[in-house]
Amino acid sequence: MTQETEQPGLLRLLNGLRTLKGKGWLFVCFLMVYVGIVAQYVLEQKNVLFNQFAHYSELQQTETILIEADLVVFEAYTDLFLMVGNPGRQQVLNNVHQHFVALREKYQQLEMFFPDRAESFKGVVQLLADAVVSPDAARLLTLKDRLASNKQELETLLQANRQMRVEVVRSFQQHSNRVAWEALGLGLLGLLGAGLIISLFFGRMARDIGLLKRRVQQITRGYRGEPLAIRRQDELGALVEGVNKMAGQLRQREQELELERRNRFNREKRGDMQQLIAGLVHELGNPVAAVSGLAQALVEEESEEERQLYLDQINQYASRMVGLVEDLTRIGQPMHSSYHMVDLNQVIQHSAGLLRYDERWQGIDVSYELDATIPPIPGRSEQLEQVVINLLSNAFDALEGIPDPRVEVRTLQSDGESVQFEVEDNGCGITLDRIERVFDTSYSTKGEGEGRGLGLPLCKALIDAHHGSISIESGKGLGTRILIRLPLQRADERPAGVSAE
Repeated sequence: MTQETEQPGLLRLLNGLRTLKGKGWLFVCFLMVYVGIVAQYVLEQKNVLFNQFAHYSELQQTETILIEADLVVFEAYTDLFLMVGNPGRQQVLNNVHQHFVALREKYQQLEMFFPDRAESFKGVVQLLADAVVSPDAARLLTLKDRLASNKQELETLLQANRQMRVEVVRSFQQHSNRVAWEALGLGLLGLLGAGLIISLFFGRMARDIGLLKRRVQQITRGYRGEPLAIRRQDELGALVEGVNKMAGQLRQREQELELERRNRFNREKRGDMQQLIAGLVHELGNPVAAVSGLAQALVEEESEEERQLYLDQINQYASRMVGLVEDLTRIGQPMHSSYHMVDLNQVIQHSAGLLRYDERWQGIDVSYELDATIPPIPGRSEQLEQVVINLLSNAFDALEGIPDPRVEVRTLQSDGESVQFEVEDNGCGITLDRIERVFDTSYSTKGEGEGRGLGLPLCKALIDAHHGSISIESGKGLGTRILIRLPLQRADERPAGVSAE
C-alpha cells in the first residue's frame, strides 16, 4: 500500500520537474548547491589561512621571547665575567640574582615552545641559582661556560625560528593568492555554467517558439499539413500540442464545410436547372401545339396557297423548337474548367440566354451596357457563368411584386489592371445589418426549399478564386447594386479557389 502511494507521488514530482516552473526551481537548487560548495571550500581555506596566521603570531611571540632570553643570558654572562676574580662584589651578585629571576621566567615560557630543550633550560637556571648561593670561582667559571653555550643555543633557535617565520609568511602569501584565484575561478566557472545553461535553455525555447509562431502564421494563411513534432514535455510542448489539435480541428471543419458547400451547390444547381428546364419545356409546348394545329389545318385545307402558308409556319415553329433543344443541351454541357482567356461579355450573354426561359424573367426589363473594348480576362468560364446566373437570379427574386421591375447589366474597364462587372436592380433592397452577413455561408434570407441560399457566398468564393473583389451597395427599398472587379492578369501562383461542380 505504501509503495502504491509513493509511486504516484514520484510521478507527480517528475512531471512537475518537466514544467518550466519545475525546471526553474531545479536550476535554482543546483545553483544554491554550487554556491554552498564554493562557500564551504572558501571557509575551509579561510581556516587554513587563519591557522597559518596563528602559527605566524606564535613564531613572532617565540622570537620575541628568544631575543629577550638571549639578552638576559648576555647580561648575565657579562656580570659573571666581572665577578670572576672579584667574588666579593655584592652589587654584581645582586645583578646576577636579578638575571636569574628574569632568565627563569623566560625559560619557563620557552619550555612551552621547545619542550625538548626543557632539561637544558632547567640546568642553566639551576647553575645560575647555585652561583648566586655559593659564588665560588669554579662554579662561576662553569656557569659562564654554560651560559656561553646556552647563548649559542638560543641564537641557533632564534635563527631557526626566523627561518620558519619567513617560510610561514611565504606559505601564507602563496596560499592566500591561490585561494583568491581559485575563488575567482570558481565564481567565473559558476557564472559561465549558469550562462551556458540559461543560453541553451532559452535558445531552445526561442527556437521552439519561433517554429510555433511560423506554424500559427502558416495556419492563418491556410496551411493544414503535417503537425509539428512535440519534443518537449513542459507548457510549451502542451502549447504545440494545442496548436496541432487546433489545426486538425480546422482541417476537419473545413472539410465538413467544403462537403456541405458542395452538397448545397449541387442542390442549388439542380434547382436552377429544374427551373430553367421547366421554362424551356413551357416554351417548347407552345410551338408543339401550334405545329399540331397547323398540321390538322393543312390536312383539311384544299387551297394550295393556304397549304404553303401553313407549311412555312410549321417550318418556323420547327426552327424555333430546334433552337430550344440546342439551348436545353447546352445547360448540362460542361465548359472549360481550366484557366484560359475569357470574354466576359460573351459569358454574360450566354448566361442571360439560358435565363430568358426562366418564368421570373417575364415582365422584367433587362438592359445591357456591355463595353466592347474590354480585353479578355484569365478565368474559368463555367465559374464566371455561375456567378452571372446567381446574381441575375437574386435580382429576379428581389423584383417580385415590384412595379416596373428593371435590371441593368454593365461591363467596363475600371482601370488599367481590372475590368468591372455590375448588376443593378430596383428591387426591395437589403438592409444594412443584412449586407454585412450576406457573404456568410451560415446565413440565408430564403426559406426551406426555396433554393439559392448559397448564391452570394458562392459568388464571393468564385470571385476570390479569380483574385477579384465583390461588393454590395443597397438599402431597404432602394434597390441593389453588386459590383465585381476582376484582374486583367493572373497571379503567378494558381489560386486555390472553389471549383464549380
